[in-house]
Amino acid sequence: MIKVLVILIVLVLSGIFVYLTVANKNVGSSTTLTLGPSNKSKEEPEPEPVPTKEDLGTCEFTGDWAMSGECEATGTAIFTQTYKESKPGACPSNEKARVKPCCYQKGDWKDTTQCKTNGRKVQTQTTVNCAENFKTREVDCEYLSPWSKLGSCSSDGKQYYMRATVNSNQPNSKSEDCCYISAWGGWTEWSNCNGSSKTRSRSRIVVNCPSGTPTSETQTQSCSIPISSYFSATCADLGGGSDVIYASSLDDCMTKCKNNTHGYGYTCYGLIHGPGFCRVYNNKGLDHGTNICNSGLKTYTLN
Repeated sequence: MIKVLVILIVLVLSGIFVYLTVANKNVGSSTTLTLGPSNKSKEEPEPEPVPTKEDLGTCEFTGDWAMSGECEATGTAIFTQTYKESKPGACPSNEKARVKPCCYQKGDWKDTTQCKTNGRKVQTQTTVNCAENFKTREVDCEYLSPWSKLGSCSSDGKQYYMRATVNSNQPNSKSEDCCYISAWGGWTEWSNCNGSSKTRSRSRIVVNCPSGTPTSETQTQSCSIPISSYFSATCADLGGGSDVIYASSLDDCMTKCKNNTHGYGYTCYGLIHGPGFCRVYNNKGLDHGTNICNSGLKTYTLN
């Protein structure tokens, strides 16, 4: 009887062990079978639930950064790129917009060279973070060369000038008044002697010159005229009123007749002269039927 009881107890315990083994496989180690009296006053804590991962969404960028707005004087600007996100905030803000370097051009162009003969000049401007080709440029400009004289003052009293012009509406030629004096012309023939002097002259062209600039000049030369050149000689006799005067020579007789210094108060028109003889006449009527030269005399009438 005791053996049977022992066998039953063993079978019951075996069954309980199998049951507990299966239960532990289903619920892990959270259930503990306590044989004998249980301690209800000390409960074990329940395990914390495992948190699930939050859905942050998806973000896609194209990488085509583009400047938004203008480049600042610091050489920086805000750049943005195109993006696609499945939900707001899926893309980081620093990937949507960034401050990046840019080429700042102030536009304060200043000449660094004078206008060249080809009508071009170089200018520079203030830049930040720019390539060299943005710092300088060559532009058209108005080129005017200095005025150059074309020869000397011309015969019309004008001085002509010429200059080169490029990219300009300004004239390339001009003229100004100038004092033109030509070379002297040739001398004229000497004038007849007036008894003491004779003259000749020459002239020149004067244009746009100061008042008083001489246009001609005259030369004077002393001379004397033979008294005989005022008379014509002939062998014909003179008629009319006459008087014999004293004369030391033929020239003296002629001079007193020409100058009417013979002393008789009338105009002398002729004379008859011979050795030691001088007769003045108040007319010059000639008698060609008489030849006084045969008597050593000669008639002289004023021209």
